[in-house]
Amino acid sequence: MKIFFYLFYLALSSISISIKFNNRLISKIFIFIFAIIWSLVIRLRKPNEDIQYYEYMMTRDDIFTPILANINEPILYALQWFMFSILNNTLYVWLISDAIAIYFLYIVIVNSKSLISKTNFEIKRFYPSIFFMILISWPFYIGFTVTYRQFFATLLFLYSLVNLKSTPKISIVTFVLSVFVHNSVAFFAPIIGFMLRKNFFNLLSILFILISPALLFYGASTRESREVGVVLASLYPFAIILICSLILIISIGQKIRLNRDIQVIMLYIPYISLLAWLLLGNGQAERFGLLSLSILIPIISILIVTKFRYKYFLMFFFISFLIFPMLTFYSGMLIS
Repeated sequence: MKIFFYLFYLALSSISISIKFNNRLISKIFIFIFAIIWSLVIRLRKPNEDIQYYEYMMTRDDIFTPILANINEPILYALQWFMFSILNNTLYVWLISDAIAIYFLYIVIVNSKSLISKTNFEIKRFYPSIFFMILISWPFYIGFTVTYRQFFATLLFLYSLVNLKSTPKISIVTFVLSVFVHNSVAFFAPIIGFMLRKNFFNLLSILFILISPALLFYGASTRESREVGVVLASLYPFAIILICSLILIISIGQKIRLNRDIQVIMLYIPYISLLAWLLLGNGQAERFGLLSLSILIPIISILIVTKFRYKYFLMFFFISFLIFPMLTFYSGMLIS
């Protein structure tokens, strides 16, 4: 059942590329209907151990239990506890949590073009295809079903990133919230710092980059790392380096000038993901790689449809890249 459900959304994303969604309202309704179906089908399944932990926390008698048990990352636990105290139903809490996440993902897609710089290309027809392509990509599928806090924090970080130029104060607050949803997002602070284009924040970003190996080493020593094969842990930094290198090579070959913000993202994320792989345990490195790739996917998707020639071919290649691990390394998640 899971594999057919997944393949249906893969087909939905692929078919959506060729449909002209020029009406924003129709596009929103299309995305909303199938996103809610996606959420409902996944939440009606038997919850795994990770999801059970969230449900355990949201059903405690008082809010202090989830906060004190997760003192460094309390935001999502507290939010879900509050929703459960009103609704008294874990399914409703998950559906609302998913609706919030889906909203942020949609806003990220719509506003990502602000990162790319000015372009005359009309991209709204690609919103549904990009949305469902992201949803079925292996980092976001795992985030939606297993690493939910990391998934939620990623969307908050991306939201702060794509709105940083228009609403810097709100974006910085959103970034801080994302860190208290999942602390690992803090390692991407230099991207925010460089994008602010202020000497003070540039200096802070450089200092953070210099001490990031020590911070990663400290994180590795204070948290347990689940057992994951070295091949799976290695998949992420090399996949990230490969895709970022291809983006830079294609932009040079097509004589496309990438702005400073995109250059920072394309250089910093491979650096920090490789560093994490070298210094963290395999399980921690896999989770960090998921986070890094999740940040890249929406940005690269918008970059392809707004800047590059042969966008349909590149989109097909990118979709293949994003689903291949789900049909190979993580195929058990679609069968069990």
